[in-house]
Amino acid sequence: MPAPFARDNDLIQRMFNEAFMIVRTNIERTYGKILRVVSG
Repeated sequence: MPAPFARDNDLIQRMFNEAFMIVRTNIERTYGKILRVVSG
């Protein structure tokens, strides 16, 4: 029981890290566009 749980937890952690990276990249891209518009 503990081994499959650890493996699932590792998979969830990896998926969470990838999703966080994607979201952060999108936020940075959007923020860059806003900064460009504001700064002219």
